[in-house]
Amino acid sequence: MVKEKLLVKEKLTSRKRQAIETKRKIHEVALNLITSFGFENISIRDICAAANVSTGTFYHHFTSKDEVFTLSSTRLDENTYSTFSQLDRSAPFTEQIVQLFIGQARHITLRGPDITAYTMSIHLKKPELNIFSRNRPFYHLACQLTREGQTAGEITKELTAEEICDIAQATFRGLWIDWCTSENRSDLMQKTRFYLETLLRSVTLSIPQKK
Repeated sequence: MVKEKLLVKEKLTSRKRQAIETKRKIHEVALNLITSFGFENISIRDICAAANVSTGTFYHHFTSKDEVFTLSSTRLDENTYSTFSQLDRSAPFTEQIVQLFIGQARHITLRGPDITAYTMSIHLKKPELNIFSRNRPFYHLACQLTREGQTAGEITKELTAEEICDIAQATFRGLWIDWCTSENRSDLMQKTRFYLETLLRSVTLSIPQKK
């Protein structure tokens, strides 16, 4: 089982807390600038000026503009743990899986299409950043819920939990692309529910009766 690292509190010195806050500030400022002006139209100097930090401070935390997005991945991990901790564990496992994906869709919606599109492009150009790695908490937790559903007899065992989650994630990433490139963007969370429920019906053995 994936450990909920967010629940582990480490004693931090004031210097460490300041470093964490500075890194977070640079990250947020960079994302806001990218959203407003586009990635190619801003420089590291622009980011530093807006964040009121030196270029040396920027390079202490990040090696490039691209690496700023590794922190975005960390935020996505935090969102995953938060969503998982709020799941109704008495609900059907398929619904819990859908809710986990909706939590991601909510986070993506808040980040906006420009940031999301650029994150996707970074993943294609630099897969070593592991933005969508199967080692990430989201994948592990989705697989955990799927296995629990299989054990409970709700989800088929004809496919492995990993195969089901691979298909679900591929579907979800396709939704990201559609959402980022569409002129008339529909509600990503609504579409996520529709697509995931449609997909999971194909692997559901029994649909629990609603109370």
